[in-house]
Amino acid sequence: MNPSEILYDVSYSLIIRVTLILILTLIIIGIYGVIFLHRVAGPVYRFRQTLLKVNRGEMPPDIKLREGDFFHDMAYDINIILRRFRAEKEKLGELKAKVIDFQKKCPLRGRPPEG
Repeated sequence: MNPSEILYDVSYSLIIRVTLILILTLIIIGIYGVIFLHRVAGPVYRFRQTLLKVNRGEMPPDIKLREGDFFHDMAYDINIILRRFRAEKEKLGELKAKVIDFQKKCPLRGRPPEG
């Protein structure tokens, strides 16, 4: 065997090993990237959906995130705001009911003519 054949065999096997290691590394980085993306994008999507519902006048349920997701503190804060919103909406409903009940019991006597 001459030295050029030995170098060729060594460099060929080295290139194959390095290529396989690079491909494996890219696959692992891709998997971690997708996992990381879901840990960030999932909560952002839930926040957006919740805020869109509030904007439409709906009262959405509390935001629940997966264990590994980011932004648990923000979800907790948004849930506090939603609970306050629900409490205020409930109080407003009770006040409306009391006003309607009061109006039925005590109609205005000196009511100006409508129109």
